[in-house]
Amino acid sequence: MFTVLTSESLIVLKMISVSESHTKKARPGQMIGGGPCYVLLSLGQIELVQEIREIVAAAADKDAG
Repeated sequence: MFTVLTSESLIVLKMISVSESHTKKARPGQMIGGGPCYVLLSLGQIELVQEIREIVAAAADKDAG
C-alpha cells in the first residue's frame, strides 16, 4: 500500500505523535519492526508504508532546517 502525501500532510506527519498502541516512544517517520515500514500519519489515520524513505527524509530535513 502506498500513500501520496502532500506537503501539508508532511507537516502533520512531523507535528503529531504516532499511535500509542505501536510504541509510546516512536516518532513520525521512525522505522518500526524489522522491515522498511514507516508510520505515517495521513488524513487522521496511521498507515504503514514501505519504500517511502525519501519523502520521510525530506520531511526530516525541512524540520531540521
